[in-house]
Amino acid sequence: MTKQNPDQLCEGCRNFDKQFENGLNRLDTLTVCDHEEIELKPLKNYNLPIEIVNEAAGKYANQHWRIKSARHKKQQKLIQLLLKDISIYANQAITIKLIRISPRMLDHEDNLPYSFKWAKDSIADLLVPGLKAGMADGSKLIKWDYGQEKGMPKEKALRVEVYER
Repeated sequence: MTKQNPDQLCEGCRNFDKQFENGLNRLDTLTVCDHEEIELKPLKNYNLPIEIVNEAAGKYANQHWRIKSARHKKQQKLIQLLLKDISIYANQAITIKLIRISPRMLDHEDNLPYSFKWAKDSIADLLVPGLKAGMADGSKLIKWDYGQEKGMPKEKALRVEVYER
């Protein structure tokens, strides 16, 4: 979209920046006004063979702490290994969208964000170096968004999309 005189724009186009200030509901598309819709393209996509499980309920909630700890360490090591080049976005204002791909869906409000905790911490540690482990995800430079897609039977993966803000 090219810059135009604000007086020539419709009300929807003038409110374009306000959608970013208030946060987007979905990152896939951005409605600029009634007559125009922009499809946001991620800067980078990463598809990782990591199973994101429901940590808050079900069979994983009552697992022994050693089993949970081993799963979390495995997730963290895979993310650090497979997302080494995400550090090129370090100390930049970006939006990270974490997408869980699995045959079954989780509750979007409660269980989905909690299931991303360990992945989120690992990604943030790569993007905001120098902070204590697990503290970088609170950085004002990174906005987090969550999603999920229904996959094929036995398909379990994590997709990480990086958007500029």
